[in-house]
Amino acid sequence: MTPTQIQHKYNTNTTQIQHKYNTNTTQIQNKISHSCNMGLWCRRSSLLLVAVAPITYIYHVPLLLFTQIPVALTTILLHHQLGPPAFIRPLDMVCASTALLQHMWFAAVILQDPLLFISYAILVPALYTIEHTFFKHRDHHQDRIHAIIHAVLALTTTLTVTLKANEDQ
Repeated sequence: MTPTQIQHKYNTNTTQIQHKYNTNTTQIQNKISHSCNMGLWCRRSSLLLVAVAPITYIYHVPLLLFTQIPVALTTILLHHQLGPPAFIRPLDMVCASTALLQHMWFAAVILQDPLLFISYAILVPALYTIEHTFFKHRDHHQDRIHAIIHAVLALTTTLTVTLKANEDQ
């Protein structure tokens, strides 16, 4: 093999590797972008989660604010596409999971309310499972189910906070 042939083979292999890398990178970026491309229902319902934090503050339940504020921030950033989804989506999932666990604990241990605990422990994960099992690709059904999750969490958290405020009086 001559040096020219070796150089040509090297260039061909390098080009193929670069093309494969670029294709894989683009596919990963598209999947991340597609998975975070929320519709109008989800964008609007994410504002409900933001509205819960001031209610929690007004009713003097600061313990829940430690997780509500990060959830409110990451939810808005994610669902309104105000930052890189590859960074915000995992952060939002960690914040949301932590908040859900804290709210479950609060309902079970502090309030000792089995219905609130069930709504956090069973209803929300069931809706999430339905959303990701039956609707693998983003569409208006998945968008609406995710919006329902936001609404259920906002309503349940508001109920949790008001019950705690009434208990303290």
